[in-house]
Amino acid sequence: MNPHLQTILEEKDNFQFGESWRFSDDSLVAVLPILRKSDKTRNYIILKEAKNVEISDTGQINRVRITNNEDKPVYIRMGEIFTGKTQERIAIRSHVILPKESVDVEVR
Repeated sequence: MNPHLQTILEEKDNFQFGESWRFSDDSLVAVLPILRKSDKTRNYIILKEAKNVEISDTGQINRVRITNNEDKPVYIRMGEIFTGKTQERIAIRSHVILPKESVDVEVR
């Protein structure tokens, strides 16, 4: 087995598993977070932490526009769920959106 995976599996080097999560009771898959405690700080924030980000429609079903009005880059991870008026969509790829930047993100 890969030594890095073995370290995670054995929860060494400050790795640990979080509580598993499913989108709904009907979901067939679950997400098992892998967490690592560290004294280091990130130089970016994730979308959930952002307070000043605008998400708007582009007029295309497969794209949303994200405007980052934060002072730090915002990380949008692949699989991020965007709730719309009629349907939910997810990001196809991960993106880093720099401060004061607008990016069209491909969604499905």
